[in-house]
Amino acid sequence: MMRDHPPLPLDGVEVARAALGQLTEAQRLALAIEITIGASDPASTFHLVRLERTAATAAQDLTRVQFVNEEMRKCL
Repeated sequence: MMRDHPPLPLDGVEVARAALGQLTEAQRLALAIEITIGASDPASTFHLVRLERTAATAAQDLTRVQFVNEEMRKCL
């Protein structure tokens, strides 16, 4: 199968960056406006709070894993 674009990375953030990079400035502004308008919706606000809490939990977990890995290296 032939592609008319380079292969996209699998990481979700990188995929989003690659997609945004292909938008024109007008399209980026329109997307930003849509996101801003959508964020004021109570349901969207609720989801943003959930995302923030999930991100905070993930950050704490990663910090714990890093600490455990560092301590295990000291023991070896």
